[in-house]
Amino acid sequence: MISGTAAPARAADGDTTPSVAAPDISGHWIGSKLQCRKEEGKTVRCGKPAAFDITFLPEGRGTTPDADFPKEFTYRWTSPAELTVTPVGGGEELNLFQVEIEDRMLTFQAYIYLPLRDPGLPAEARYIHFIFDVNRDR
Repeated sequence: MISGTAAPARAADGDTTPSVAAPDISGHWIGSKLQCRKEEGKTVRCGKPAAFDITFLPEGRGTTPDADFPKEFTYRWTSPAELTVTPVGGGEELNLFQVEIEDRMLTFQAYIYLPLRDPGLPAEARYIHFIFDVNRDR
């Protein structure tokens, strides 16, 4: 269930044209991430949870110390359950999908391109599926 204070989505360039009602995700979030994969003919399998924290600022910027996620980024809502994250300084945009907010909990998924994770794999195989489950710290 998505809940929170609705605010207009903001483009990285500061455009405040309302396009998607955006719940308030501002704040510091801590929890875990799971690296997952779907094997052909099988269900999705996920590894052990790893620590994850992220900060979303109300003006559409954010930070995280996570090695697999852009350290500094801008974000904008593209649908009621999807965010686009753009790394500051360039890099590939991430689409955070199935974004769900309930009370103080935030869950989302992303395919993150990790070109150095296993250089022997073809490029499409280096998109790693992650599930993030975090709680509002404050």
